[in-house]
Amino acid sequence: MRLSLVTVVYEQELDMLKTQAKSMAFRFKPEHVQEVMVLVNDENSLSDKIDPLWFGHLRPKVRIVTRRDLGYWPAAGISGWKSQQIMKLLGVAASSADWCMVLDAKTWFIKNYDPFLIFDGVKAKFGPMVGVPKVFQPGQRYLEQLFGISDSVSIAPGSVPNLMKPSVVKDMIADIEQRTSMGFASWFEENCDFESSNGVTEFICHSVYVCYKYGGISKLYAGNQLIEPFNLADYQMDQFDSWYGSIHKSKAFTVSIQARALPLLTAEQWAKWRKFLELAGLE
Repeated sequence: MRLSLVTVVYEQELDMLKTQAKSMAFRFKPEHVQEVMVLVNDENSLSDKIDPLWFGHLRPKVRIVTRRDLGYWPAAGISGWKSQQIMKLLGVAASSADWCMVLDAKTWFIKNYDPFLIFDGVKAKFGPMVGVPKVFQPGQRYLEQLFGISDSVSIAPGSVPNLMKPSVVKDMIADIEQRTSMGFASWFEENCDFESSNGVTEFICHSVYVCYKYGGISKLYAGNQLIEPFNLADYQMDQFDSWYGSIHKSKAFTVSIQARALPLLTAEQWAKWRKFLELAGLE
């Protein structure tokens, strides 16, 4: 199984990328990774600021990919949060791997990778989420209309780390361009705003397309999920204690705290987080 790790970063996140690289080196054997694709979602290439040595024994596999490499130049007014979604999909489409594990720079591995944890033969061990969060439902309905279906699901975990097949994403991009008569990036930018347009996101777009292309997700996804990601956003700070307890559980595979959430940590919470990272070998 050829697996690529695909992560997206901008200049202010380089310290996070450095920690992520360390976690990859700790948790992945070279034979398990075809490529580490670092997508630079920044006006600057950052090639001189990203050191492959951060990735330890994976450094020969590191490929830094810029917007220019992908032929993508964000339109005026497109935020980094929106452009990074496009970068993820374009990056996956540019991969030659069987599967890509899509990440953000703040997503750090705390459990050793074993193919058995992620794959069942040629299928990924993820299944449908129980319901789609309300904020993503307008985008889901729009995409269902675009593809002429009505019963799509969101593929777990609905965020990062997310498993996508490059061949499917390539087909998705080509299909959307044919249906809309627009370049994929321009179409996504036009439809990714939650307030003034359809609220499309990268993971909902991919999930709906898989459901359209295969009549469901079971051809590519086997269910029986054995790992869990634990991501904490700024609006979830009141849940820190329960989140912190959860990241010590056996299924915890990755952890992340949103950049906007970090300044909201209390001194006690900071101490707990730093202690956890130390124990995980990331501090």
